[in-house]
Amino acid sequence: MAQVEPVYDEIPEFADIADKLISKYPSEFGNIDVAKIACVGITNKTRGEKKKQIWDIRPIRPPVSMFCPKEYIVVFFQHDWDSLGDVHRSLIVADVLCSIPPDGKGTIQPSPLRRCRECSAPQVHDRASARPARRGHPIRRWR
Repeated sequence: MAQVEPVYDEIPEFADIADKLISKYPSEFGNIDVAKIACVGITNKTRGEKKKQIWDIRPIRPPVSMFCPKEYIVVFFQHDWDSLGDVHRSLIVADVLCSIPPDGKGTIQPSPLRRCRECSAPQVHDRASARPARRGHPIRRWR
């Protein structure tokens, strides 16, 4: 079966939501220039069941960056974007903006939602011991 080439369409609401978030939270997002972010949706496909993340950010690298004023492209499946409410769209746009580091320049960093899925306490995942340390893991302390 032949692969179908994706058809992209711009999502202008992304820039509007990003502008509102940047103006509301300048200490978090003040370094981000929305004019350097493009957001598109794949209109002729739906997200597969195995793919859990509904967005993807792609930095634009040289030599393409020499001819394109954008530094990042955010890709959604249009069906997923359309099914989201305003609050969820704002949360996802904030998640995308958090994946852009303060220096920008076409690099990306794991977003906070991706980072909190993986525990940051190294002693819990230490393979030398069979059970987690009692003091180091914050969730362990709450129990």
